[in-house]
Amino acid sequence: MRSLPRFHAHAAAILLAAAAVLSAGSALAQCNAAGQWRQSSPTVGASDWHLTPKGGNRYDAREQGLGNAVGTATVNGNVLRIEWRTGNWSGAYQWQLDRSCNQGQGQLKFFTGRSDTLASSVQRVGQAPAAKASGGGYWARWVSGSWSSGWAYYDESYIKAYRRPVCGHGNACSCSGRNYCGAYPSGSMAPTWPQGCNQPSIQIRCETRMGSPSSPPRP
Repeated sequence: MRSLPRFHAHAAAILLAAAAVLSAGSALAQCNAAGQWRQSSPTVGASDWHLTPKGGNRYDAREQGLGNAVGTATVNGNVLRIEWRTGNWSGAYQWQLDRSCNQGQGQLKFFTGRSDTLASSVQRVGQAPAAKASGGGYWARWVSGSWSSGWAYYDESYIKAYRRPVCGHGNACSCSGRNYCGAYPSGSMAPTWPQGCNQPSIQIRCETRMGSPSSPPRP
């Protein structure tokens, strides 16, 4: 195994960059929309929607007030959409929620009964569902021969965001006209340039272990 000059000095930088890369992706995980929401749309009025999880990113949606409509809600990232029907009327609300997943702005579009589109806002009523206790997460590190970046713990929200354990690569990863930064599944390889783009790259491998935050893997 050839030596890795200056590479040990990059361990902390790799861990910090990995956390930033994975946190950015984790922010795209689905909002948990279960519970009660209050929408307000000009000329139409306000009503409350009660969302009950059906599985995946889908919810049963029941309106309290106005037309007492029923329908299905879906969440994609931070976009909450409710397609509804009541009598001969139907339409869809769609809102872009904020990072806290507690309020947002969007529109109400009618499909039948009328055909216009109105501005709409929504806000969660009460507290968001409590997060589950951590314990379903994993440890991750980059390795190359006898060198490793050290273990870092990521909770279950990262698995939900990426569908599997991954390592984040965000340091010394963009050279030779290509950008290799991003999230890598366990066992995959990635190049890095610890001495700069004008020097040869080395290959590092993502290694992950399932576990709790209180029990890091042994070196």
